[in-house]
Amino acid sequence: MAKLELGLIQIFYGDGRGKTSAAIGTAIRAAGHGLNVAVIQFLKDGSISGEYNYLKKHKIKILQLGPSAGKKYDKMVKEGKARLIKEYFTYDRKIIENSKKGLTLAEKLISSGKYDLVVLDEVNTAAAFGHFSYDDIIRVLKKKHEKTEVIMTGFKPDERLIEMADLVSEVKKIKHPFDRGILARWGVDY
Repeated sequence: MAKLELGLIQIFYGDGRGKTSAAIGTAIRAAGHGLNVAVIQFLKDGSISGEYNYLKKHKIKILQLGPSAGKKYDKMVKEGKARLIKEYFTYDRKIIENSKKGLTLAEKLISSGKYDLVVLDEVNTAAAFGHFSYDDIIRVLKKKHEKTEVIMTGFKPDERLIEMADLVSEVKKIKHPFDRGILARWGVDY
């Protein structure tokens, strides 16, 4: 049973780096205090994700639903022999179906009362890409257990989600290495 007295809804969104970092940092903090935490990462794959490796190692439930270019390519990216490119993030029918299944799982986790914190990483991005609707997210949130905290990340959410949330933080890009052609770097960016 959840240990929090009151579970709120948080949203980290925007075009800047740090949305997932903030959510995962909160997940680690909660787990460090003995709270039961689950993380669902829409549109991400664990084969090159540092947070996946850490959370799994520390027995925090994490499920990733995103694309993978394959272990060989992922290994090359990790070793600095290849870079993440736009095509890595192509969402085929399987990924879209995974997103839908992930939202169904999210509903079970946040309504069960078993989890103190559930992170829905990139859920707003998946909705923006049409994997499911913002109405679907709202329906899931309305079933949230009163003691379960939910953190959502990704692109700017629908105004109705902002209205439902208790905390909304915009992560705004002022300057980013990507603007100079520097792509995401293993170990610090993913």
